[in-house]
Amino acid sequence: MAIQTLRPNATVSGAGNFTLTGGAGSAHATLNDNSDATFLANATSGVATLVLDNGTYTATSTDTFRRVRVRARVLSPTVEGRVNINLGARQAGVVKYLAALSIRGQYASITTLTGAWLSVSPFGSAWTQDDIDSIRVQITEYETGANDTNIYEIYVDADIATQPITSVTSPTGTVTDTAKPEVAFTYTDPDATDEQAFYQVKIFTAAQYGIVGFDPSNSPDSYDSGTVSSTDQTHAITSYLDNATYRAYARVGKSLGGATFWSEWAFSGFVLNVTRPTAPTLTSSWSEGNSRATLTVTGTAVVGFDYQYFELERSVDGGTTYETVRGGDELYPDVSFAASAYDYEVKRGITAKYRARSIGITGTASANSAYSTVSNLAITSDSKFWLKAVSTPALNYGAATVLNRLGITVEENLGVYRPIGRTLPIVVSGTISGSDGQLEIVTTTSAAWDAVYALSVYQYTVLLQEPTNDQKYVRFISRDWEEQLVGAIKQRILRINYVQVNADE
Repeated sequence: MAIQTLRPNATVSGAGNFTLTGGAGSAHATLNDNSDATFLANATSGVATLVLDNGTYTATSTDTFRRVRVRARVLSPTVEGRVNINLGARQAGVVKYLAALSIRGQYASITTLTGAWLSVSPFGSAWTQDDIDSIRVQITEYETGANDTNIYEIYVDADIATQPITSVTSPTGTVTDTAKPEVAFTYTDPDATDEQAFYQVKIFTAAQYGIVGFDPSNSPDSYDSGTVSSTDQTHAITSYLDNATYRAYARVGKSLGGATFWSEWAFSGFVLNVTRPTAPTLTSSWSEGNSRATLTVTGTAVVGFDYQYFELERSVDGGTTYETVRGGDELYPDVSFAASAYDYEVKRGITAKYRARSIGITGTASANSAYSTVSNLAITSDSKFWLKAVSTPALNYGAATVLNRLGITVEENLGVYRPIGRTLPIVVSGTISGSDGQLEIVTTTSAAWDAVYALSVYQYTVLLQEPTNDQKYVRFISRDWEEQLVGAIKQRILRINYVQVNADE
């Protein structure tokens, strides 16, 4: 911890409200002369206020401001003494203050009183250089005469925090046992007061870190952990790397006033050279009757690994981005090295691209194969309105007669939690993203009613797909229905209210 003390250097307002005793030339000079022979006292018959500017301290490139406090040297002869000292700063011509030191009661001898550390500025954020440059102190004296408090000195202490330091200790050399190497790094706080609160890891190939103007903060990377709120000093990479020459960069941060004070980036170099499984083959087909894609991945026997599984991915934007097919994150092959999965959620009316790869496992180590050749699959629309239980495909139903579409929207300003077995919702804090709506479904047979009703009481995520290829993920939150005879046919109209959710909720 390093403390820099700032002293009054200008009187902004209120000089006439106080009497200067001891011959000092100004209010700020009186409070900045380190002399107990000079002081200020209330010169009015009521409340007196004085505002002071202060000197500043310029932080170095490796420093920042952790917190600020006020100290005052005073004498208050009676228990009626009452003085408030507030700490302020200016931004865009606006001055805001925080309560910094409240002086109450008797201090019969000259005493230095210390206010609490303030870890955020008057503007509610971490202290900045601009805040320190514009510090103001406001003194308010509430008593007069015999109850008056003499004010001898004012001090503003700025606690200076030094930038943390990191080094990357692994991976180094040539990595041959895993394509997801673990990155290890250190955290050192020169102040010996702040523990690590965050870290970030990035991986760059030689081609990426070799570009002109390379900057690990914003240059293209092969992997980025993002900001991780943790005291951990190891990070397991979550995506597979290809064989190449790399640098693993890391930085660590500590929290100051709600802001992150990062270290500089550090790195270690390594070469990845792992034996990889053989890339599998992939076939795909589309079934309108079941409204699903069937994907079959076929690999070969793995050499040098204990076992393997397959990962299956889908792209709906022409191959620009891919996402894992539900249930396709770990497909274990049979004795013929083949495994199949169904994709019920692909949007209709498009050509989807699928790809797969093999993951070889040995103990805690793993390596990925290259991707299979991309399989292009035309997803046609069967002109049905499908209701799909994404976690229970056996409930999927595609023969529903729906009277309204997915375009009904009502913004939800509050989160709504609806426990199983309750008829009324519980309103909680937060916001449910997306929109709400209602479905009206008509059934004319017992089989159709049974299928639709089972979905209406389903407690998990449902995918609604229109014949127009619109779709959204929803949770059903309430339902009601009515029955009527149309000739000899019992017709039921089911109304289901829903709220839109994310695909994995």
